[in-house]
Amino acid sequence: MKERIQELQAEIATLPIGYISRKNIRGKIQQYYQWTEDGRKKSKYLDDATATELALAIEKRRKLEKELKELAKLKKTNHFKTNVLVGDALKKFIEPVKELKHIDCYNDLAKFLEHDYSGKVLILYGLRRTGKTTLIRQAIASFPEKSVFMQVGYGMTLADVNIDLKLCSELGYRNIFIDEITLAEDFIEGAALLSDIYAASGMKIVLSGTDSLGFLFSKSEELYDRCIMLHTTWISYREFERVLGVTGIDEYIRFGGTMSLSGNHYNPTFNSKESTDDYIDSAIAKNIQHSLKSYQDGGHFRHLSELFD
Repeated sequence: MKERIQELQAEIATLPIGYISRKNIRGKIQQYYQWTEDGRKKSKYLDDATATELALAIEKRRKLEKELKELAKLKKTNHFKTNVLVGDALKKFIEPVKELKHIDCYNDLAKFLEHDYSGKVLILYGLRRTGKTTLIRQAIASFPEKSVFMQVGYGMTLADVNIDLKLCSELGYRNIFIDEITLAEDFIEGAALLSDIYAASGMKIVLSGTDSLGFLFSKSEELYDRCIMLHTTWISYREFERVLGVTGIDEYIRFGGTMSLSGNHYNPTFNSKESTDDYIDSAIAKNIQHSLKSYQDGGHFRHLSELFD
């Protein structure tokens, strides 16, 4: 990347600055090369052949300057703390869902992105495999300009998220989708940072995760009326059939109320007692434990503390 930036800078330096203007003088179009040099505007008459050649060189300069600007942005993204997708990586991320049908709550998410909600953040929460990430990818596909996808991992904190949000602001990103935000250990007691600083400054912040209890704690402790809650867990039969194209109440039951089409016949999540127990442990029990652990230093475990230990 560094070598390409140097190549671009060297090539741009050899190409003409300025632009070509056209004037109608006594019914005849005449072309002039105009540029600024030492703070003074200069102009030079061009014949048609010279104007064509110069126009190509100016257009090439503009394309190279655009590439240089994009590379400068990507160079900055090397400093992201969370897992961030922008540019070509983001395009690949949203490509598989472009032809999929929208689930019912998509309109609520699109409405949030389109309108002014006065410093509020949107919280998209629900169990695993109920369509949250697909919903986010579809929203990014509909609003690709100035969108970025961030994913929080174990061991990260709101300080890491804050660094990335500052960088996103500098780079001009407006729609920020933060996945698994509840994995940040201090999210519950520091969530107001997202609404009071970034959403209030014009960013559209969409938070998602499976840790529903953590979101409820953050709403009661920090966010109050500065968040919009959008729930994906419950899926009606009509929605299931319309979105997945799978018919029959037996199929609906076998899929366990999820939106996953994995497997040759049925969702493997619920095709055995072992896989079903694993889903319940990871999607429900562990999320509740994580919320209780992160909330007031585990002070709300009470009778569950022995079970947690």
